[in-house]
Amino acid sequence: MDSDDTFSSSGDDDGSEQERLYWEIEDGLETSADVLGNQRFLPVDRMITLATRTNVVSAYKEANDGAGPSEEVIEFVLKRARKVFLTLIRINHIKAIDSLYKAGFDDNNLPVGKIRPENRKGRFRWEVRRLNETTNEVTYEPGYEVFNKWASETIAGFVDSQWQFLPASYSESKFSHTLHQDCPLPFLADGNTEPAEGHFSWVYKVRVHSTYAQGETFKHVFGNMQDIAVKMFRPDLKDYFYRELQTLMTIKEIDHPHLIKPIAAYERGTKRCVIFPWAGGGNLKEYWRQTNYDPPLRLQRDASLIFWALKQMRGLSEALKMLYEHNGRHGDLKPENILRFNEGDGHGRLVIADVGLTKFHVLATQRRDKKSSIMSRTLRYEAPEIDIDIDDRDKPRSRDYDPWSMGCIFLEFVIWLLYGGKELDKFNQNARDDKFWHRHGGQYCIHPDVQNWMKRISGDLVTTTSLKDVMELVEKRLLVVKLAKDVTPPEHGRATAPEAFEQMDEIFKHAELEPAYLFDSRIWNRTNGNGAPGSNLVVPQFSKRPPVPRSPSELVTKSSNETIRGDNNSPTISTDAPYGETIIPKSNPPLQTYNVPQLSKLNNVWESEPDNEFARKFIKHVDWATVKPPLSDSNLCETCTSLDIWSQVRIELVISKLRESSQICALCKLFYHSLPDLGIQNDAVKLRRDGSTLRADAGGPPIISIYVEPESDASSPAYAQIGLPQLPNPKSPEQFALLREWLRNCDESHACIPRQTGANARSMPKRLIDVGSSSEKRLRLVEMDRNSVEKYMALSHCWGKLTDEEKFCTTEENIEALKISIDYGKLTRTFRDAVDATRELNVPYLWIDSICVVQDDAKDWEVELGKMENVFSSAYCTLAASSAESSLVGFPSSRTPRTYVAVRSSTRANGTTYFAKCIDNFHQDVEAAVLNTRGWVFQERALSRRTIHFTSNQIYWECGKGVHCETLAKLKNPKAAFLGDSDFPTLALEYFRGGRIVHFQGLYEMYSRLAFTNPTDRSVALLGLEQRLARTFKMQGDYGILEGFLERSLLWRAEKPYGMKRISFPPGRGCPSWSWMAHMGAIGYLEIDFNRTDWSKEDFRNPFELGSLRRTYGERGGKGVVELAALARVLDIDRVEFSKRIILDEVDGGEANLFKCIVIGKEKGMVEREGDRTHYVLVVKPSPKGTSDDVYERVGVATLLRSQISLSPGKWTRVLYPRTFSIYAAERGALGLIY
Repeated sequence: MDSDDTFSSSGDDDGSEQERLYWEIEDGLETSADVLGNQRFLPVDRMITLATRTNVVSAYKEANDGAGPSEEVIEFVLKRARKVFLTLIRINHIKAIDSLYKAGFDDNNLPVGKIRPENRKGRFRWEVRRLNETTNEVTYEPGYEVFNKWASETIAGFVDSQWQFLPASYSESKFSHTLHQDCPLPFLADGNTEPAEGHFSWVYKVRVHSTYAQGETFKHVFGNMQDIAVKMFRPDLKDYFYRELQTLMTIKEIDHPHLIKPIAAYERGTKRCVIFPWAGGGNLKEYWRQTNYDPPLRLQRDASLIFWALKQMRGLSEALKMLYEHNGRHGDLKPENILRFNEGDGHGRLVIADVGLTKFHVLATQRRDKKSSIMSRTLRYEAPEIDIDIDDRDKPRSRDYDPWSMGCIFLEFVIWLLYGGKELDKFNQNARDDKFWHRHGGQYCIHPDVQNWMKRISGDLVTTTSLKDVMELVEKRLLVVKLAKDVTPPEHGRATAPEAFEQMDEIFKHAELEPAYLFDSRIWNRTNGNGAPGSNLVVPQFSKRPPVPRSPSELVTKSSNETIRGDNNSPTISTDAPYGETIIPKSNPPLQTYNVPQLSKLNNVWESEPDNEFARKFIKHVDWATVKPPLSDSNLCETCTSLDIWSQVRIELVISKLRESSQICALCKLFYHSLPDLGIQNDAVKLRRDGSTLRADAGGPPIISIYVEPESDASSPAYAQIGLPQLPNPKSPEQFALLREWLRNCDESHACIPRQTGANARSMPKRLIDVGSSSEKRLRLVEMDRNSVEKYMALSHCWGKLTDEEKFCTTEENIEALKISIDYGKLTRTFRDAVDATRELNVPYLWIDSICVVQDDAKDWEVELGKMENVFSSAYCTLAASSAESSLVGFPSSRTPRTYVAVRSSTRANGTTYFAKCIDNFHQDVEAAVLNTRGWVFQERALSRRTIHFTSNQIYWECGKGVHCETLAKLKNPKAAFLGDSDFPTLALEYFRGGRIVHFQGLYEMYSRLAFTNPTDRSVALLGLEQRLARTFKMQGDYGILEGFLERSLLWRAEKPYGMKRISFPPGRGCPSWSWMAHMGAIGYLEIDFNRTDWSKEDFRNPFELGSLRRTYGERGGKGVVELAALARVLDIDRVEFSKRIILDEVDGGEANLFKCIVIGKEKGMVEREGDRTHYVLVVKPSPKGTSDDVYERVGVATLLRSQISLSPGKWTRVLYPRTFSIYAAERGALGLIY
């Protein structure tokens, strides 16, 4: 033994507690599927239930002769080292937990590896080291010394056993994972399904634990497992696997419901796989066959079947359009590659799969310079070009292949709909060869058998219906030999994917508007198909309206050009407006319509745009020589020397070569050091020039900014940005000159400056700080004349965790002294910087909350809090200390110099082009900065007309016209513009009702994610913004509820089930339980169809009947309550459906058998069974604060079926403030209460 601390290989003595835990771990281990290696792992939920306080204490005592662990060790295990603890249990070495705790070795240090170092004093011992995250190899960094006294066999046991607790993870943000060979994949075998074998891979059905299923892809996980598909690649096709990864990463970004979305890719040694959702309904070809063979899948051949088919055809067409717009094609479309997911209306959702053959090309041309290398495909659905081009193997393949293949599939779809699966089989069997075309007399034409079938269908479809138009699309635009580019007019040639979608979209919309167009009830009489004459053919009662999105989220992303009506209770001029016409309501402004093309622009993506007009003005003002970066001769490689960035769109880089060239080439060095930010693991990288930036080819963030000089000649393109590769020094004259220029430009060119006359005149705060000027630096607190109109700046900042000595505040004791003079030296650094900036910007006054509001005067605080809306909206400009965690930090005074490369062009006069790492990231620097994580700051940004954001990277200017960067770039974001609106929220008035709903819900969702030192502030820190929102929308609003959108306001939900926590309010304050402001935690809203929902106003009463919810007892007519009078109904739902459909606010929601529901709205229109009609409800329970059994409070929200709500008469209840219960209890009469 080396010392008393050295552990033997046998570890601690076996004991009952450690033995029990050992076998509990053993019993909890799962084994991954055989194809994935048969490796054992412990699910995360079992780790949590085994590594408990009780087990930690009992195991520790047993290993230490009864001595218990310190509280620090217990907390260490429970919070940081559960996996380490369980690994020690497996090797019977729990006594080591103390030394690991002292060394700080926790779960974050796992996994580790062992390496055999050189001979030390004649002895050999394993050394424990970190594993490289990329290569999974043992690093050559110094080992973990805490293991130096362990026996070698104990170390080996630890290294081997750790993997049982380190199964591979999945996250929505990362797609490709390279794993250690011992890392288990948490996918279990499904013994009932045989694998499907393809040319390059096998597909297995496996199951995954829900504890490893995170993100939107797994949102439908119920129970412990979910089926997924694992596509396992042949070991010898490594290159093919990597090529498919590139394709799938693009497919994942497209994110279309009719295009398969890969979940993750894993590489572990020679095993390489990709996981996808499992399609329980098989593929389209199998589905067609199931309808006619024993045992047959009985379908009701009616209008709903036609409507489903049209919807799927439209969706598949749109998926192809999305591929086309991403410069890609599928290449092997066939019914076998269209999967059917069992969901929705019973027939399921069709999804294009097997996208491994899909190709994405750099140039969006009909023909490319080099043919793609796709190794295998199916010939039956190929276009004639495959034969035309057979002798020219290098000729590239067109993206117009896919529309031909889709035309083949649509033809088969129509045959199946009209004549059934047996007739479809005859069509396929009677074909004399395996393609839909043939060669006759040296010409390519449609195969005679196909022509005969199309004639037969045309004869049976005698009236103009949706299927007749589908066949016209197939015959005239899809199954067309000549491409559109080869004929005149192009409409006589084969349609492109976008053109095919456009026509299919029109057919679908028309079918939704007109039942007679959708379906001819005599159709199966004529076709003599499986729909026997005289059978009951049900025609759904589709209302005459354009299609609508299901939810606000779909409103934002929907791409079709359609106009959508408002909610059912919205009065409009016409109930039968012609298709495509915007329906204008009687009210003004227009609140009742949904305009989807308008709302589709509401994306949340930051994009840059050139603004050289402002850049030239600023540089002329300060003189280019003062801000021009120093020029030095940059060594460039041959490739970079010949680079003409403005004519090139794509740049391909090979990292291994870039590493070498970066030693001699400045530009290669800049590229090489900028790429790690992308997290790219592959050697080949494609960059795309987007205007004046370079970004990852697959829609990634900008990496490099490109600038030209202000003297650049006219040959520079319009999108070339004049900018500053090197920023001015913080607080320098040049920097303040830029801030003054931003202010001047906005004053003269925009309408953002606060109004000084009329109803919207600026309102002055009660007190301001007189800062004097740069020459006369007085500093004092002044009382303002309410009739005066003065310029002042407002400071938005984090107080931080300060001691009383560090704070600088106005109190009742010092206020008079501060009116005489404020000691500049005693101000916190942020306050001093704000004073300096205000002086430099030539503004006489400054507002700082802790100085302008008396902090120990409750009445003054309450009065000034009510004016907060006006404080920021009336300010000349707001100064935001975005990066400062406290008022001690101040505005940034230094920053790392920005690396740039100047490239002088030999083809342009004054043609110096600057390349620099892109630092224009408003989201990261401002929106995600520490300041904007605080709840109180949220309304400060929204209500400010103009804001200067001081961040650690650069300064940003934000006003109603967008965001300007210190680099001189300009950024825009349609959704973020709502918060940046200089006259918030007037911008929302440009949108119809749907857009306003999207805005207010998004606003409250953002606010709900913010933090508060005092949770009770959650309901008051948004008061000013909420009042402004309600006033602009001309409706009442309180506690996060807007009267004009009452139903949707009430149907908020915890973003994550059980993710809320009820706030405990002090006496005299409160918030109704049906408001999300009564809880801490992030919220979302139920996804509810626009214009397909009837609000159940007979089941609840408007809580705004008596006016504002925050009014006092007397103001509310003697009713000191905030009530939601409603009809509570009994639930009739089993445990499984309960867990699927009900989203509880908190973990401790109470006893489920006591829950009732309040119906807020229900699905309208025709449903097959009334019991299947969707209802949107609040879930309530008896309140513990009630004095009788009819007092309730909200516990959650749900989407229920009518059959899950008891038909027995409900009971009227009310939702009230807890603090006012005693006031109303004496008057409640026959009605109940709900808090």
